[in-house]
Amino acid sequence: MKDINCLKGGLIAMAAFFIPALLSAQAGWQQRSDYTIKVRLDDVRHRLHGEVRIEYYNNSPDALQEMYIHLWPNAYSNTRTALAKQELEHSGNTHLFQRDGGFIDSLSFTVDGTAVSYTEWEKNPDVAYIRLPQPLAPGGKISLHTPFRVDLPDGEISRLGHLRQAYMITQWYPKPAVYDQNGWHPMPYLSQGEFYSDFGSFDVEITLPANYVVGATGELQTQSEISFLQKKLTEAIPNADSYQTPASAAETKTIRYTQDRVHDFAWFADKDFVVRADTAVLQSGREVYCYSMATVQNAGSWRRAASWVKKGVEYYSKRIGEYPYNYCTAVDGTIAAGGGMEYPMITIIGDGDEERTIIHEVGHNWFYGILASDERTYPWLDEGINTYYEDACFRDMSAYSRKRTPFIDLGGDLMEAAGSEFIARNNRQQSPGLPAVDYSALNYGLEVYTHTGNNFHYLEMYLGRALFDSCMQAYYMTRAFRHPGPMDIRNVFEEVSAKDLGWFFDGLMKERILPDLSLRIEGKNTLVVKNTYIHPLPVEISFIKGKTRTRSMWLEPFSGEQTLQADLSDCDWIEVNYRGALREKDRSNNYVKPSGAGRNGIPAGVLPYISLPVYDKMYMGLGPIYAWNNYNKSMIGLLLHNKPLVPRKHEFLVLPLISFNPIGFAALGDYRYRLVPDRSRLAFMDLGVNFRRFAWDFTEKAQNYNRVEVRAEGEFKRNKPAVPKRSGMQVRYMFINKQTGGLYAHLGIRDINYEVGEVSYWYEHYNRRFPFYVKTALEYKHDFYRLNGRKPTTLKLWAEATQKINYVRNRKGLEIRAFAGVFLMHSNTLVNNNLQLNGWSGPNDYLLDHFYFGRSDTRGFTGNQFVEREGNFKIYAPGGQSGRFLTSLNLKLDFPVQWVPIGVYADFGLHAVKVTDAGTGTVSNQWSGFYNAGLYVNVIPGGACSIYFPVPQTTSKNLMFANNDFKNPYWSYVRFSLNLMKLNPFKFKEWVRELK
Repeated sequence: MKDINCLKGGLIAMAAFFIPALLSAQAGWQQRSDYTIKVRLDDVRHRLHGEVRIEYYNNSPDALQEMYIHLWPNAYSNTRTALAKQELEHSGNTHLFQRDGGFIDSLSFTVDGTAVSYTEWEKNPDVAYIRLPQPLAPGGKISLHTPFRVDLPDGEISRLGHLRQAYMITQWYPKPAVYDQNGWHPMPYLSQGEFYSDFGSFDVEITLPANYVVGATGELQTQSEISFLQKKLTEAIPNADSYQTPASAAETKTIRYTQDRVHDFAWFADKDFVVRADTAVLQSGREVYCYSMATVQNAGSWRRAASWVKKGVEYYSKRIGEYPYNYCTAVDGTIAAGGGMEYPMITIIGDGDEERTIIHEVGHNWFYGILASDERTYPWLDEGINTYYEDACFRDMSAYSRKRTPFIDLGGDLMEAAGSEFIARNNRQQSPGLPAVDYSALNYGLEVYTHTGNNFHYLEMYLGRALFDSCMQAYYMTRAFRHPGPMDIRNVFEEVSAKDLGWFFDGLMKERILPDLSLRIEGKNTLVVKNTYIHPLPVEISFIKGKTRTRSMWLEPFSGEQTLQADLSDCDWIEVNYRGALREKDRSNNYVKPSGAGRNGIPAGVLPYISLPVYDKMYMGLGPIYAWNNYNKSMIGLLLHNKPLVPRKHEFLVLPLISFNPIGFAALGDYRYRLVPDRSRLAFMDLGVNFRRFAWDFTEKAQNYNRVEVRAEGEFKRNKPAVPKRSGMQVRYMFINKQTGGLYAHLGIRDINYEVGEVSYWYEHYNRRFPFYVKTALEYKHDFYRLNGRKPTTLKLWAEATQKINYVRNRKGLEIRAFAGVFLMHSNTLVNNNLQLNGWSGPNDYLLDHFYFGRSDTRGFTGNQFVEREGNFKIYAPGGQSGRFLTSLNLKLDFPVQWVPIGVYADFGLHAVKVTDAGTGTVSNQWSGFYNAGLYVNVIPGGACSIYFPVPQTTSKNLMFANNDFKNPYWSYVRFSLNLMKLNPFKFKEWVRELK
């Protein structure tokens, strides 16, 4: 191994050679905007009154006929803006736009003193268009001036706003859009999707009540305010329990900030800020003043915040290039758009790990602030690379270690790791290199941040830290203040490293498909490494003794298989992609043991009840289970499974049970194999088999059923992952045997045996405000016993659709459900599979899809259980069934108060039954209508358990038998829906639609 100092010296010399060439190779231009702003805060009406003068320099080769202006406060003005639509899709949070939205008005633009009109875009009122009085020639400039007023929105919506008298003033003034080699970029404001702005200078005067503490972009020029902040540094932290925010001072102050070479200006004002400071010393010896401003409530946890700002400034300056400004500040506040948000020289921190978030947001000064790429189009150039440095900072400076955990480690954050693996196993991952608006809400975090950060960590491991740093330093030095794009960073890295990095920039950073590496041993000392990725990849092989990696080696990028000879006598394990720095489709084939081939040597482990997705040990869940139903009575058993929350390729569950009514056995078993195709219309396909055995009735003893189901189900890939829509299909076959206890002996039938085949399609739009779901199925049922000389057969087609109209983001509102079913073929059958007006109670569930306390019961507590299917009437209606056609409409209206789980319901139905004229033998349909209404209580949200109380006066009499028309005690008509499948923890990953 070469001496590291010699290597470092060589890399510095290489960088010194390349940097002048890279600088001279740069061509292009960029516009400049210089701002002079005066603004006054009205903290009674929560308004800003201001004026702005912008000196706009046209450095392009084009004569400009028009100009686009951002009016970003208008993004909060109504529920039709791009921001409101995004919030509706992601969280359903649009009520604040109507109640406490914001806007900008009182605009009166002049260009070089000439009044000009502006036009707001019809679809995006936060973008305006100005026709210039005369073309702005190349090399020319104009002076744009306007007064403005901003009504500040509620701070819970996004980034701009106020919470009482705490102010987050961001994206607040009229601002020219960027004009570059690709033309104008008039982008609407979004929470998911950040910014792209011209560099320039700012001279800003802020007037506000004198007892506010202000943190802002730039350098403070007002000496009295500097003295005010110096005094704040020495004040003790108030007692948060007894502290009360003071009234605003009657007198005002005007403070001034200036700064050159920045592209935005943000400021934050709060009367409660506790101010602390520290000083960062850069390698050149220059000092940077680091401030923290914390609310009284969080001042305790923020005691060291200024030192965290210092840590970030020093670390990023050392690794990338020196921080060019004199101040850096972190502010404690609310940021509804995320845990923290960066602005030039200042950041606001909302929630989460304060130290880690502060260092991450401070790091944005390099990528968001100084390099300033187009974040809306290339978010990974900022968020992703910055995440790499955030992780590296904690690895290097906080005794952070990538310890192996029960979850896959993709950077130390277990939740992100589990979420990333969940997305990959459901084939819902996206490329890390997409525009921000193309991502689903979850993938924006996983792909742009976590995935990109891990990709750059893998690149660093391949190049080595010294060479990687030389590449990044050259990129920073040559592209600072120049808005670089993906080709800029690629060109610099390839020139400085002298390597073809297409596998990284064309592969890992562009492809949606994940790599898959594997390792096997042939013979005694022959390792075969396989790369099935569509691009060549460099691969690291690690040799492990006990828990220590004793040595490693890198293979240069290759495709297919590569064979090498290695001494394996001194290791217990060999691993590719050590501890998962590279995200893969399947890591279960990354390990081999010299004493055994493939995964045969990987040991197994058992945990109480829980199975965990680790790949160097096969953890399974094992634990005793108690169960009960009205026929088996008490049952005890032993559960064994390997079903974690993150799907595996192979999953199984085995639950044998001993029954005590009398001694017998029950059982449940399930196996599933998941296919995740790379290039297919399907996102994934599950092939599975399920077995159940339980008692379904009791005569002289418990009568059991045996049910075997074979299924294939898949979900289609989404064309627009940012839009929360899903669809899929299922095909299944069931064979069912039911012991009858001699009930049908007079018909020569000992057991009831039948088979059911079903194909179904479903579609879901899980918009938080207006979720919609539809499913349709074709079902074939064939009985094996003979009845009246033939084997009964039915063919049924049905569809259901549910539309929810929620009041607010708590998912309460009006639910409208419609169902229709028709028999295409029907003959009488002992197992009644008629269309049911009431939801499925135990006797109606001929598919044995659900679990019931008393499957054959029709009275009492166990008989009042049902599952909301088919006609879904909430009252038991034994006569409300049809062998021809049935349709229903079900309405449920939640009480609008969030914590009150009650509502009203109404059901309407229509069905047809076959009627034969006794005289003529003519067969016709007899149509009957039904209705029912009442109150309900949601015991468990999400449709798992509700109790329904019918109102007799709102129930049609023909729903009931003559001797059962509310003549029994009222409580006998109160039913409860209990869908135990929705409470099955092993179904959790199938319920998850979009993690937030």
